[in-house]
Amino acid sequence: MGKDNKSETADFRQRAEELLIASESRYRRLFESAKDGILILDAETGMIADVNPFMIEMLGYSKEQFIGKTIWEIGFFRDIADNKKKFSELQQKEYVCYDDLMLETADGRKISVEIVSNIYFEENKKVIQCNIRETTIRKQSELALSNSETHLRTLVQTIPDLIWLKDPEGLYLSCNTMFERFFGVKEVDIIGKTDYDIFDRDLADFFRENDRKAIEMEKPTGFEELVSFGNNGFRAFMDVIKTPMYDSNGTLLGVLGTGRDITERKKATDALLESEIKYRAFFENSMDAILLTSPDGKILSANHAACNMFGYPEDELIRLGKSGVADMSDSRISVLLGERKSNGKSRGEVSLIRKDGTRFPAEISTALFKNKEGSERSSMIIRDVTEQKNIQNEIKFQADLLNNVGQAVIAIDMLDNVTYWNRAAEKIYGWSSSEAMGQNIDYLIPTQPTKKQAKEISKEISEGHPWTGGFLVKRKDRSSFSAWVTFSPIFDSKGELIGVMEISSDNTEQKKAEQNLIVANEELIIQNIEKEKRAGELIIANKELAFQTEEKGKRADELIIANNELVFQAEEKEKRADELIIANKELVFQNEEKEKRAAELVIANKELAFQTEEKGKRADELIIANKELVFQNEEKEKRAVELTIAKEKAEESDRLKSAFLANMSHEVRTPLNSIIGFSELLGDPDFEEDQKNEFIQHIVTSGNNLLTIISDIMDISKMESGEITIRKKPINAQEYVLGIYEQFSFQAETHKLELILNLPDNDKETEIFADTERLRQIFNNLIGNAFKFTVNGSIEIGYRPKGKMVEFFVKDTGIGIPASYQDKIFDRFRQVDDEKNRKYGGNGLGLTITKNLVELMGGKIRLESKVGEGSEFYFTIPGN
Repeated sequence: MGKDNKSETADFRQRAEELLIASESRYRRLFESAKDGILILDAETGMIADVNPFMIEMLGYSKEQFIGKTIWEIGFFRDIADNKKKFSELQQKEYVCYDDLMLETADGRKISVEIVSNIYFEENKKVIQCNIRETTIRKQSELALSNSETHLRTLVQTIPDLIWLKDPEGLYLSCNTMFERFFGVKEVDIIGKTDYDIFDRDLADFFRENDRKAIEMEKPTGFEELVSFGNNGFRAFMDVIKTPMYDSNGTLLGVLGTGRDITERKKATDALLESEIKYRAFFENSMDAILLTSPDGKILSANHAACNMFGYPEDELIRLGKSGVADMSDSRISVLLGERKSNGKSRGEVSLIRKDGTRFPAEISTALFKNKEGSERSSMIIRDVTEQKNIQNEIKFQADLLNNVGQAVIAIDMLDNVTYWNRAAEKIYGWSSSEAMGQNIDYLIPTQPTKKQAKEISKEISEGHPWTGGFLVKRKDRSSFSAWVTFSPIFDSKGELIGVMEISSDNTEQKKAEQNLIVANEELIIQNIEKEKRAGELIIANKELAFQTEEKGKRADELIIANNELVFQAEEKEKRADELIIANKELVFQNEEKEKRAAELVIANKELAFQTEEKGKRADELIIANKELVFQNEEKEKRAVELTIAKEKAEESDRLKSAFLANMSHEVRTPLNSIIGFSELLGDPDFEEDQKNEFIQHIVTSGNNLLTIISDIMDISKMESGEITIRKKPINAQEYVLGIYEQFSFQAETHKLELILNLPDNDKETEIFADTERLRQIFNNLIGNAFKFTVNGSIEIGYRPKGKMVEFFVKDTGIGIPASYQDKIFDRFRQVDDEKNRKYGGNGLGLTITKNLVELMGGKIRLESKVGEGSEFYFTIPGN
């Protein structure tokens, strides 16, 4: 048994030795392969007993430079070893940690290390093991991390955006300076607080709801928030991004918020949107045509006005391009585009073409610009000026009409400066139009009215009424003569007085005749007894009257000569038209010759077809040229037809103009002759006072007729130029028609006609919205015509409601209007009896003015008539 114990003990020792060897082997492997430097010291002497390879590699010394030396003999430990207290501390505590020591390697580098020392026994001997780990990289990383944190903190604090951090429960953890500045709070005051502690409840609910949305999305989520806060109610738009923050385990740490004040950007965006809306509204609703084009002539966009103007839908306009609507034969187009290329914009008048092939004049304003992509574009604003040209021609016609009347017509402004001076004024006063325009009227023709006349003139003009009278005026050579003058106020479209029109004539001869008659009468009274002398004086007076009659005959002859001149001019125009027809026939003959030559060329081309391929190509080119010639000939034929049509229109215009001038000559001469004749009779003492009063009444009536003619011409001119003013107001229909009835009752009795009033029953409330004076002018024209063309029977006036309109009517039992004239009766200068020796008076403008006034007040006019039975005129006015 003792032997067994020994055997077991031997086995145990053997196993223990094996384990020890294995442990020693593992330790050596760890010692040799450790990634920390390891020094083994004698705890009593400080002698280095062992050093591992990593320590040798880390410091760059050989193993021999370590082994057998005390630690303080190693240069890099000298400062530590000299500190006896430190070494004693190491010996006593058996564990010491140096966290931040600087060592120097063999090549002179400074490295940072940490040392952990502990004491243990090895083979009953106390040793110190020093584990040395280089911390240079860690220190550098820590420094870099510290710097990074500093940089990040600086960035967060100085960035212009708001930044804040909340925990999952909504408690603020931090915020940057911009957040503090924006909301007016300090970071220390909000940490640990929620939105409900800082903002009002609605805003806090809004913020928390967006926090929850970001958490649910589990990714950065953007919001646009309108924030209102502060005592002053400040409002701002914020572009906010909220990002849920997670740790490495995926646990939610909180929500990081960043916000940017986009108020100005929002305003700019809204302003841009508003600008786009305004532009689109202008583009779509403009009365002018607008085209957006590219530099190569492509149409990119067209508004409704452009589509209506050219007669194409927008897609077809875009397909056609500029060449589809521009009259390329108009050289002004290339000039306009060249100016735009040089100056960036241009403006001018060109000829354009509609879908139906008609050409029309247009004003174009075009400019270059770049779109948001930087591509060059151009805009074209186009206005059809056809109507404007017609109006200008009509105005010229009216001006020529005034320029050719026999009386001086002068217009002055409110400063008494001349703004119009016709040819008769040049002849009567001696000043040419170029000399008179812009000059003061008192300098040109000093007048000598009486004080009473001057007051009357000023009063009547200021009240908007004309004044007529006679006084002395002076010519350019300062010679005086007696003039018969009518002053009429001139109003603008707003009814404001802007000047005065003066119509005057030289009545020197008339005054002389009156004076001679007065002298003769005085001689007759004085020499009443001397009958023979009185008879002689009467003979002299009769001769003087005969002389005046001859003078009047001469004036009539002059008018006949003027009319003959107009006829001569018309004949000259006809001759020119005949010459054009002859020229057109010559063109047709030339075209026939060209067609023959074209046929000959075709035969020649067929013969040349058998030649070389090159000659065949040339033959094809000749055929194309011939087709072009044929096309040109067709175009010339079309132009010849257009010239013939234009000639017919010109002849019709001349006929109407001649008829109008003859008519106006008659209408103006009649009241003027009446005025002159009765004025002469006023100077005859043989007439009783009652007869003279009757003469005066005739003079006043003739003056009013003359004023009516001039007023009609002025009214139609204003209507054509769009300057007439309509002042609408509510009017009771029944009361107004009753007033018209009372106005014409006396005239009906005078004409021995029955004036009938036809009103609807129980209708006292119907109102219309119209201009009182213009409505009266309509009734005056219609009822005046009824009296003029009705010899016996009746005239009926009245009205009746008709939907939203009120229809008025004037009916008569007069001569009626033929059906062939009913479509033309409302045209200017049109009358049933156009001839010079017509039975009824009038200037042919009354119904034209009536129709225009009705339409300006929003209504329409129509007529029903049968020859010999009478006429019925109906017109509507909008109800109120």
